[in-house]
Amino acid sequence: MNLLPAYHDSGPPHAPALVLLHGFMGSKEDWTPLLPSLTRRWRCVTVDLPGHGDTRTGDPGCFTMPGAAAMLDHLLDHLESNRVALLGYSMGGRLALFYALARPGRLSHLVLVSASPGLADAR
Repeated sequence: MNLLPAYHDSGPPHAPALVLLHGFMGSKEDWTPLLPSLTRRWRCVTVDLPGHGDTRTGDPGCFTMPGAAAMLDHLLDHLESNRVALLGYSMGGRLALFYALARPGRLSHLVLVSASPGLADAR
């Protein structure tokens, strides 16, 4: 997956990186009110997940957890960030949890807000 999502990078460039993942129907802009506080300690990278905000794609693979995780890998490689903290809200939290389980070596911290691993069945 070589899609580079739309993102905003703020804060001290050499500070530890914190990647913020929004919820369903959200965008990277959802995190704007928190950035003045967070960027005191962190390099904050807010991301538009596939199909949200400014990240547009026709590749249906981007809309799966493995595809979105690969997109996140591509972004972290682009930013030259080997280990990051992930903060995910709702759907972004589900992706963050998936990412943490699939690529634990890339994370320094994991924060989940109103997130779950998924529903037990189709109903």
